[in-house]
Amino acid sequence: MKFYHYTNAERLTRIFGNRDNAKAGLVPKKRVISLSLGYAMGLPEATEGAVFGLLDPMDHSWCENTFHYDEPLLETVLQDIGETISLLEITLSASDDVRVADYSPNIRAEYRGGNETDEATLMQSKRDYWNSSVRLSSYIKQKLSHHIPEVLCFTEIPPERIRLITTKSCDVLCNEIRADGGFAPHAIQPKKNSLGLRMCAPRYQAASSTLSFSKPLFSLR
Repeated sequence: MKFYHYTNAERLTRIFGNRDNAKAGLVPKKRVISLSLGYAMGLPEATEGAVFGLLDPMDHSWCENTFHYDEPLLETVLQDIGETISLLEITLSASDDVRVADYSPNIRAEYRGGNETDEATLMQSKRDYWNSSVRLSSYIKQKLSHHIPEVLCFTEIPPERIRLITTKSCDVLCNEIRADGGFAPHAIQPKKNSLGLRMCAPRYQAASSTLSFSKPLFSLR
């Protein structure tokens, strides 16, 4: 199995071990849920660091839904990474600890980010997000389908299992998201779907709700 990781291009030197006194590879550092919130919720296991990913480079769920009303969710994530972005392919081993969670609780209409959401709503959103996670192998074998699937890799990945796919400017990638996803920027509206999620207004009708594993996974954080 493989997944793919979006990263700031400036990190490539460290990732591939070409910088002195820096650990090579991908290290799961960013916590899935903050330390204070995780312990307050009684979920210390959710405070572990992870490398994040997607199940499809232009996953319809990450393009149709939006956190900011004027851009697809995936575009918002890429802009947070940096001006120049690299896509890496990661080959997984059987012993790697990799899960798939449903990101949708993090973009419910009542959730406005950690600093602007009341504590009860914040905790419920994060709890639902964590509780939705299942092992990647089970996700594939059981043909599960999260509303907005996100990969969580809790294992360090050495550089020999990482391959550079491409490096592009963030602007180019965001334009490709809108072109490949079939978005009309002027048509994006702050509407909600049946799950209470904010959505863009796409110009196409998805052919199927099943997941495609023919395209790579992208890491988001």
